[in-house]
Amino acid sequence: SIFEDWYDPCPKNPENMRGLDGLGALPEGVTNVYIHPPYNESEIWVDWAIRNQARATVAMLLKADNSTKWFRKLYLAGAHILLFSERLQMQGQDTKAPFPSILVILEKAPPLTTKGLESRGQET
Repeated sequence: SIFEDWYDPCPKNPENMRGLDGLGALPEGVTNVYIHPPYNESEIWVDWAIRNQARATVAMLLKADNSTKWFRKLYLAGAHILLFSERLQMQGQDTKAPFPSILVILEKAPPLTTKGLESRGQET
């Protein structure tokens, strides 16, 4: 998979349950993150991804639903939102998802600087 070497703060455990312990601090040195959160917990993971955008590029596989607060947050954060032309079928599943999916990319934000801002508004 394209994201196999990326850090996953929300891995599926053997009991097919996901823990929320990944919502803590991003481990030092991690620059690429892939998240496929439980669909009923999308907003808390979107908030986590946006908070960590300054430190890492974050890719998220989410249910396509542009009527949600979390979708608007991603849009306002400058996320790239990629639509799939067909419903996805996960490995080991017999059927396709009953809803469309999106892949969201939050690119690592460049550090903010004040270079060039000092002279703004000082023209005479």
